[in-house]
Amino acid sequence: MLEVSYAHEEQGAAEVRTASELSFERPAVLTPAHRILRARWSVHRLPDDDPRAASVPARWPASVVEGPFALCLYRDAASHEVRVLELSPIAAAILEEVAPGHRAVVEAVRAAAEREGFAIDAPFIEAFSELVADLVERGVWLGSRAD
Repeated sequence: MLEVSYAHEEQGAAEVRTASELSFERPAVLTPAHRILRARWSVHRLPDDDPRAASVPARWPASVVEGPFALCLYRDAASHEVRVLELSPIAAAILEEVAPGHRAVVEAVRAAAEREGFAIDAPFIEAFSELVADLVERGVWLGSRAD
C-alpha cells in the first residue's frame, strides 16, 4: 500500500494521449500509483472503520472468506487515498499483461484471454470496454502511449 501511496506523480505523462484518444493498437500507459495484488483471503472487504482492517486478526470474522482474489490498489486522484478495486480474474490478467507497456493493448488482451481461457467474443469486448472506461475514470488507465 505504501508503494501506491508514495508513487511518483504520473511519470511519462508527456508520452500519453488523452483518454478520448485511446488506441488499442498502441501500448497503454497506467499510473505508476497502482499495484495488482493476488490475495487468498477477502480481508479487503472489511469496512474501513473496522479496527481489524489495519492488521490481520487472530480470528477472522465470518465475512472474511477464502479466495482467490485479485485486487487493484490505486491512488484516488481527488483524495490521494489508496483505494481497492476487486477485479475479476480476466480483468486482473489484462492489467498484468498491459502494465509493462511494451506491446499494443490488443496483443496484451489476447495474451490475457489465452492465459485465463476466455474467448474474445461480443460480451468479452463489452466487458473490456466497461473495464477500461472505469479505470480511466479512476485515473488508473491514463491513455495510450503517443506515437
